[in-house]
Amino acid sequence: MSVDVVMAYDVSARLPWDRGENAFFVSLTAGTAEEVTTYWNNLCEGASVVRALGPAQWAPLHGTVTDRFGVTWIVELAATTADDDAANANDDNANDADTTTDAA
Repeated sequence: MSVDVVMAYDVSARLPWDRGENAFFVSLTAGTAEEVTTYWNNLCEGASVVRALGPAQWAPLHGTVTDRFGVTWIVELAATTADDDAANANDDNANDADTTTDAA
């Protein structure tokens, strides 16, 4: 099981800051729904769900949970689209063209 991105950041400016309650968030972004669900289920043991795991505008799966130690976790599935895949394929083709020389 692998995590594509692990990130920590401070609380949003729109929320009140409390060193003991919401000092920072930890974010896990995984590459498969199975990984996201496994992390989510493990973090939810003895935790408070802030936002249930489900689809969001920016990710196929996204959820927020405060674990039994008071750490707030953002867990989400990395968003991929057909457009991203096509762009990557075009970049690969362009790179291949750069290394091709004309034998004439």
